[in-house]
Amino acid sequence: MNWYYVIAAVLFIVGIVVNTSINRRRFYRRGPGGLQHYDSYGKAVATTWLERLGKLVAVVLILFAIGFAGMGYQLQQRKNSVNNNNTEKRF
Repeated sequence: MNWYYVIAAVLFIVGIVVNTSINRRRFYRRGPGGLQHYDSYGKAVATTWLERLGKLVAVVLILFAIGFAGMGYQLQQRKNSVNNNNTEKRF
């Protein structure tokens, strides 16, 4: 079993879950006018920065997932080409 695909799937799912949870929290924080409501300015600034950082982490996780999937595919292709070369030499 190629573990690169498993790692890629886990990273992708974690990235999507983080991104969705941040968007969900933003959605439920909005009022009838469409603005986000906070108790204080400090909470607004801290929440905004933490959400930006969280979304950046989610994007990085998704990009790493794509990279791991690509490495897994490349490794699989190399193994197949080595196996094909070995079988051709026998005949």
